[in-house]
Amino acid sequence: MSIFDEKLAIFLEKVMIPSERLLLEAKCPEAAFDLRTQIDLHIKLLLQELLEEILEQQ
Repeated sequence: MSIFDEKLAIFLEKVMIPSERLLLEAKCPEAAFDLRTQIDLHIKLLLQELLEEILEQQ
């Protein structure tokens, strides 16, 4: 598995937890907002790294 595949797997894992997020939003909106902000920042960094790796491979 390449580093690209590993980073893509992490990205997909972070995106594919909407049911848990919805449950958290219903029970504790402030914590859900903080979590969403952290996930969004993490995803942005992962996407930047993935894009750089894709461009390097071309």
